[in-house]
Amino acid sequence: MQRSGRVTLQQQQIRRQLGQSDAFTFFNLLTGPALFDPLEAQLPAHRERRFPPTETLAMFLRQALSEDRSCQHAVNDTAMARVAGHLPRCSTHPGAYCRARQRQPTLLIASLIRHSGRHLTYRMPPAWRWRGRAVRLVDGTTVSMPDTAVNQAQYPQPRSQQPGLGFPQCRLAALICLGSGAILDAARFDPVLVDKASESRQAITHLCNLGHQTTAFIGRHEESPPGRARYEGFRAAILANHRKFEGSMIQVSDFRDEGRYRSTTASLRPKQRPTAICLANNLMTVSALHAIKDHAISIPEEMPVIGFDDLSLAELLNPPLAVIRRPGIEQEEVSAKPLFEQIRNEAVEAESRRIELQVEIVVRDSTGVPPQHVDQRARHAI
Repeated sequence: MQRSGRVTLQQQQIRRQLGQSDAFTFFNLLTGPALFDPLEAQLPAHRERRFPPTETLAMFLRQALSEDRSCQHAVNDTAMARVAGHLPRCSTHPGAYCRARQRQPTLLIASLIRHSGRHLTYRMPPAWRWRGRAVRLVDGTTVSMPDTAVNQAQYPQPRSQQPGLGFPQCRLAALICLGSGAILDAARFDPVLVDKASESRQAITHLCNLGHQTTAFIGRHEESPPGRARYEGFRAAILANHRKFEGSMIQVSDFRDEGRYRSTTASLRPKQRPTAICLANNLMTVSALHAIKDHAISIPEEMPVIGFDDLSLAELLNPPLAVIRRPGIEQEEVSAKPLFEQIRNEAVEAESRRIELQVEIVVRDSTGVPPQHVDQRARHAI
């Protein structure tokens, strides 16, 4: 409790000191002995403007820590500080500052982050180490970007957001010192995506190759971008395999268990029963299997089933469930590899890439054998 109280007091003191700091405080820090050399090494060639690089960076640091983070407030704050310090007055129009901020090299800021993080960690009291060890943490965050075509291409918005209603998101990861709380390094995540439409195409093509004429798609596709992509892939695969597409083949479900169960039940009505069912996700699969069992319909003899996102128990079900398998650990490894390369090479301005992983179909007994083979077996039994 005593240590927790000291930490809380230190945090309050830091917040109070930051609240009393202005851009000139940060300017003095940047030009002080601890940061002057790395700052000078990364400063680009520049003309003496109203807002030179070092002063612009100091204003930006103050702006980022201010309650009012507008550029106008940053310029007003600097203008008032100049008047109070008996310096020449300057315009309070934010245009020049905004342009100066855009000219700031990313490499300069990244270099200062690394240098200050190492400096703070080196000066950290030994008592701040965890059991005498230098512990490092890895944490991630996202930063909203301006909604431009370039940013949408490099930093795609989350698929949970409707197109045109969200903002591009830059995904970042940081290496943090546990003792000092300082960021030692940071890098940008390259988005690693899975082609949802391809998942549906593979599933439906497999069922069509088995001879099925009508396949029901049960899922949530109206509001979920991944669901919409799977639905579009389903529709395209139905038409590509020369099958008739009808609205009754689609059963839209919500996220509730009873809703998923009810959607499956609607597909099992005798007059419109399909010859196979495609389930859009794991939760849907669980509810659908319960509904099919409750209606005393056998899988795959009476109703072949295929799902997505390989369940950990899919192989142990009776019968084992056929699925479209997404890369799991592979997706995480592919995402982490460029991240560590950026940190190792300090390549903060590396070009953003969109990495798309391929899915694979895992054929198991739940899709059964072609329907004509079932008919032949039935005739032989008679």
